[in-house]
Amino acid sequence: MKQLPAKDILKVISKQWCSSQDFMILSNTGKNTTLKLMKSLRVQLEQENYFLPTNLLPMDKVVEYLKLNVSYLEKVSNFDLIVEDQKL
Repeated sequence: MKQLPAKDILKVISKQWCSSQDFMILSNTGKNTTLKLMKSLRVQLEQENYFLPTNLLPMDKVVEYLKLNVSYLEKVSNFDLIVEDQKL
């Protein structure tokens, strides 16, 4: 799997809903593992009385489920921008 830079991950996280393609990017897993993880999260959310669209999950719950450190990603993406500016 290809790893994305922090600013690209932040672009994916900025969406309201998470598709299976987005989940694959964020979890850095293949299609089968992604579908298993999404199903697990979907069951968990439905038990909490969430009403979910087909094949979509709320991005905030995905970020929480995958334990993504958004503040770290923001810090690193700002560092990337500073390095790019210094190169110019």
